[in-house]
Amino acid sequence: MSNLNQKKRKCISLETKVEIIKKHCEQKIATSILAKEYSVNTSTISTILSSKEKILEHFEKNSCGALARYRKQINK
Repeated sequence: MSNLNQKKRKCISLETKVEIIKKHCEQKIATSILAKEYSVNTSTISTILSSKEKILEHFEKNSCGALARYRKQINK
């Protein structure tokens, strides 16, 4: 019975995390508003913001690789 009351874990994509970081840093949107917008707890937003250097670094590495693969497919 207790399994019915538990929330399912929600996977947040890397792009969404970067979007959250940008909105918080550039537009100064509060964590509580971001949490409501993305339907997550404020602690989740806080965790994303505290790990922003790692997230942005990972995004930079992956976005370059994705663009290179995309360009190769187009040029064929």
